[in-house]
Parts: sequence; structure tokens; C-alpha cells
Amino acid sequence: MATPLSWGSAWADALSWQGVIPLLQREGFRVVAVENALTSFADDVATTRRMIDAQPGPSRLASPPPTPAPGARRESAPGARTPHGVQRLHGGRDASKNPHSCHTGPFRSVSIPEPTKEYEVLHRTFLFVHVLSAFLYLLAHGGSVAVAFRVRRETSAERVRALLDMSRSTVAIANYMFLATIVCGIALGFLGHWWSSGWLWLSIVILVLVLMVMGRAAAPYFRRIRGAVGLVFTDGTWRHTGRESTADELAEALESGNPAAITALSIGGWAVIVWLMLFKPF
Repeated sequence: MATPLSWGSAWADALSWQGVIPLLQREGFRVVAVENALTSFADDVATTRRMIDAQPGPSRLASPPPTPAPGARRESAPGARTPHGVQRLHGGRDASKNPHSCHTGPFRSVSIPEPTKEYEVLHRTFLFVHVLSAFLYLLAHGGSVAVAFRVRRETSAERVRALLDMSRSTVAIANYMFLATIVCGIALGFLGHWWSSGWLWLSIVILVLVLMVMGRAAAPYFRRIRGAVGLVFTDGTWRHTGRESTADELAEALESGNPAAITALSIGGWAVIVWLMLFKPF
């Protein structure tokens, strides 16, 4: 399958292809956007040739149709019907006779349908719920994070119990929001045909690692504190009732965790996931 290469010009850069590239990717194409420095025509041709040579198979070159310069004219790619939204722009130069032409074949024409209104509404709905539920999950989970930092400064068992009960009250809503985030993320993966993209799988791996860290470090810390102040806590499938400890035992339990390191690791993991979602580097 040919690799479409989108070529910028003095009137448009690689960003002008941001609306066309997803359509080509959904058809199974690997798309490359060439960003030329515009230092000279020869340099731009050399840059584009290097991009063509770097592709694993035959390539198809096209230039975007911005608002053209005076005297410029549009042409379809030689010998093939241009997909929707893809045209070649030449400043009065015939590409078929141009010795510097970077057009290389063989080429495969493809008809790329425009997304339907129903598809756009469905996609935007899932995206809205996905982002909103992720925000609400972090908002609800923030109660537990705040308690993890505050509880270390407490010496009264009664105040520790109050803080732990407040933290526990947000767990249910956080879990529901997290489930909604995952479900909508899976749906968006299918709607956008992203399951063959490396960034999506890396995001899943990072998410699993973050959850494992939270389960291995944060959960045992809260269980130990709950037991130290005589509250009920779960250990796997078993429910236990703790016994109220002495002041020294309580202080030892409170100092046993490292909320700063756990929080930093979690924020870092979520930041990388958001970056992968926005930039989709691979």
C-alpha cells in the first residue's frame, strides 16, 4: 500500500493536513506530513525526497489547497483521482514535466468518505463523557490524596477517623467515574480506529502501572491507618476490625507511607497519558 506524503508550500505548512490525515489513517494508510524549511526550492525538494526514500514502500505525494498565490493553479495528482480534500497546488509549474518532481509511484487511488453527521455527534458525545468522567474521577480521588497528606500531621485518633471516613466517602463515585472513563475510551478507540496505534497501547500500559502502584502502596497504607484507629478495613476479601493503638503505634502507622512519592508518580503517569492522547506521536 502506498504511503501518502502531504507536502506543504509557501502558502501552507504541514498543519494544513490535520483534517485530512485522520481520514487517510482510518483507511489504513500510513501518512507522513513533510514540513519544509522554505529556504529554497532545491532544499524543499531534497527534504521531500529524503522523506520519500525513508518510506518502506511506494509513496504518493500531494500538496494542500490553501488560499493560492496570485497566478497559482490547482491540479489533481497525475494519473490518479485525488481523494476528498487532497489537491496539488503548483505556482504555474507543470508537475508532470518538472524534472524536480517528487511524485513517485505506483499509486493507489482511494475514495475517502466524509464523516457523517451522526458519526461526528457520536464521536463528540463519547469524547465529552470520556473527558468529563476523567475530570470527575480525579476530582473525587483528590479527597483521598488530600487526606493522605493531612493525616500525617494528626495526633488525635478521633480526627484521624474523621479524615479517613471523609476519604472513604468519595471512593464509590471515583470508581464509577473511572469505569465511565474506561468504557468511553474503549469506544473512542473503535470509533477512531486507534487500536493499531502504538500510543494507545502505551497509554494502557502506563495506566495499568499507575493502578498497580496505587494498589501496592496507597491501599495498604490506608488499611494500616484504619486498623490503628479501630476502624473496619478490608484485606482482599476479608473484613477486619482494627484495635485502637497507642499514640506511638499510631504515629508509626501514620509515618509508614510516602504520599508525596505516590502522588508524583501518579501525576506523572496521567500527564504522559494526556500527552499521548493529544499528540498521538506514533
